[in-house]
Amino acid sequence: MVMGWWVKVAAGVVAGAAMLPAMRVDSTAPAGGASAAPALAAATSSAPPLAWGLYADSGVRARAQVADFRRATGAPISRVLEFAGGATWRDISRPDWVFNAHARQGYTLELSVPMLPREQPATLARCAAGAYNGYWRSIAQRAVKAGAADTSMRPGWEFNGDWYPWSALGPGQAEAYAGCFRQVVTTMRSVAGQRFTFVWNPNVSDQKMPAELAYPGDAYVDYVAVDIYDYSWINYRNNNPSDAARRAEWDRRLNGSRGLRFWADFARTHAKPLGISEWGLAWRADGHGGGDNVVFLDGMMSFITDPLNRVAYATYFNNPNRGDLRHRISGPGQGFAQAAARFRFWVTRAAGASTTILSRNGRSTTISRKFFSRR
Repeated sequence: MVMGWWVKVAAGVVAGAAMLPAMRVDSTAPAGGASAAPALAAATSSAPPLAWGLYADSGVRARAQVADFRRATGAPISRVLEFAGGATWRDISRPDWVFNAHARQGYTLELSVPMLPREQPATLARCAAGAYNGYWRSIAQRAVKAGAADTSMRPGWEFNGDWYPWSALGPGQAEAYAGCFRQVVTTMRSVAGQRFTFVWNPNVSDQKMPAELAYPGDAYVDYVAVDIYDYSWINYRNNNPSDAARRAEWDRRLNGSRGLRFWADFARTHAKPLGISEWGLAWRADGHGGGDNVVFLDGMMSFITDPLNRVAYATYFNNPNRGDLRHRISGPGQGFAQAAARFRFWVTRAAGASTTILSRNGRSTTISRKFFSRR
């Protein structure tokens, strides 16, 4: 999330219609037809169970909203996204308020860990050299002590943009970012009692640099994840674009350069499950949101629930509305009525979903997927 995190950490440290036929997203359908069916069958056989995730607020305020979101949407939330503070190294290395709020709550905590502070001098190169390992050790030790040893850590998210201090844009920065990520993982894994998993998380689509250049290596990554919001500076101007503009934008996000299909293939190539760490509908004060966009909602839910994409979790960003930005589909100030109804429809539909693909002998076979389980 580009604009909201600095606001969040300041406060924290402080009935669906019939399914649209055109929106079935077979995201890995081979261009060559049945000849690619064995690979598809093999990939589907290892599809992970899907966890529905949520970001709703910070700290103890988020816990109540998890129950509210479950009631409003029917989604059995089993993963909650949070953000450590990011102003100083002290904020980054002592997120006790996060662990104390979410430990032993019956869901997996995903903690966004800033790689560098925004108000103190620090570099990715020094991080890659191990200069900041004491801070990563502090986070890990505090998590274990608080009973949050199974936290899913998300270091340096959205690094392929230019809006965070740990941006991998520039000469040598991709290599430095990857080295920093390896230091974070190695240091945290050295702490006794930890059972952490680690999320490598660029933004979807082409950003400021090719994100894959900053991949730290399979040994350091448990999930390849992406963030995606219904924003567009190409097709949206007034938060209420035409259906044609919405379809064009969804096609770009799905099939375009470094779109969702690219990242599903990337994760599969590296034998990693795919995560969606942040996603959401959008109204923006500058007009570049898709508004109450059923095309985006149906496209996302079809992609997420298709076992061929091996999506392990998908976290909706249901944050409190601001004057310039809205994502909320449940709770006070909720918007996007049509898309919210479609969300409920898809959650209900997913409980009994199955996918038919070609098997190795060329016959059709139906593969069911257990969608609701804790990750």
